[in-house]
Amino acid sequence: MVGQILGGYRLQAQIGSGGMGVVYRAEDLRLGRKAAVKVLLEEYSQHEESLRRFFIEARAAAAVQHPGIVEVFDFGRDGRSAYLAMELCEGETVYQRLKRVRRLREPEAIQIASQVAGALAAAHRASIVHRDLKPGNMFLIDAADAPGGVRVKLMDFGVAKLLGDRGGDALRTSTGVVVGTPIYMSPEQCRGGGTPIDWRSDLYSLGCILFRMLAGRGPFVGKGGGEVLAMHIYEQPPRLRDLVPVSDEVDELAARLLRKSPEERASEVNEVAELLSALAPVVARRARKRGAASFPGVASSDAPTVVATSGSFPMPAPPEMPSPGRPAAASSRAGHSLWFWLLVVALAVIAGVAAFLVVRLAGS
Repeated sequence: MVGQILGGYRLQAQIGSGGMGVVYRAEDLRLGRKAAVKVLLEEYSQHEESLRRFFIEARAAAAVQHPGIVEVFDFGRDGRSAYLAMELCEGETVYQRLKRVRRLREPEAIQIASQVAGALAAAHRASIVHRDLKPGNMFLIDAADAPGGVRVKLMDFGVAKLLGDRGGDALRTSTGVVVGTPIYMSPEQCRGGGTPIDWRSDLYSLGCILFRMLAGRGPFVGKGGGEVLAMHIYEQPPRLRDLVPVSDEVDELAARLLRKSPEERASEVNEVAELLSALAPVVARRARKRGAASFPGVASSDAPTVVATSGSFPMPAPPEMPSPGRPAAASSRAGHSLWFWLLVVALAVIAGVAAFLVVRLAGS
């Protein structure tokens, strides 16, 4: 569709694709601004339920005005194609960054989680539960005015639940349907069916993402999606501190967000947002004291990393190095040894010459 005009947007280049649609870089012909246009595949554009889900995403994102949520410009149908025009983000997703570096430093992870919590708070005030929070739906954009120089943007509200809908669950397609991404789904979401799902489900997903950013893996690792779903429901997650060195406050927060009972996670999302916001500068300050090299690893290898802290965790002793006096002492001993052997050789030569002369004189 590159070169075509759809709903007043000229499609310039394909920049992404998924199971149900394709995303294009585009130009808004009316306002002259750049945009990202998501086009639903034609077979889904003619499918009532798919089309309904697609417009749910548009309504959900457009209902919230927040710098941490991708802005929706327009949506509709043009001919046989349904489209969603939104803010064009330049950068990378958290998923892409984690593929590149495997896990994040603690200050960076807390800063990202803090911004996501703030955006979630805005969405929840508009009675919207995202229900598909994951690193792939969190975009990182360089921004000098943002904390840490990075702005986090939430996108893809395609499986959002609009609590204000009179029809109830806006995504119910059949009895017992389960929607979301298994590794980041809450226990109540994993159960499906008529299990009530509210804003606390997003908090559990945020806990899974925080765990993934810091540990390099999710709280549960299984052989398939079904096994992971069961683990979310029945098994207790490991503690972050048992996998990687983290601050006590961060370990406690992750454990709290991952509690099975929604009532035990937080009284409201603002509570978590405020806690993360207050924790971010504390963690960053500790980081500056320790130095950049002391953070949990950002290498893509699986080599273990040890962090040096102010007493909470041990730091491996550096390789034994000679004391400042050792090189000079060694040099001095080496110098004395050289002169000694030169003297021995010289005396041997003199002795040999003397013996030769004595023999010659005796013979004469």
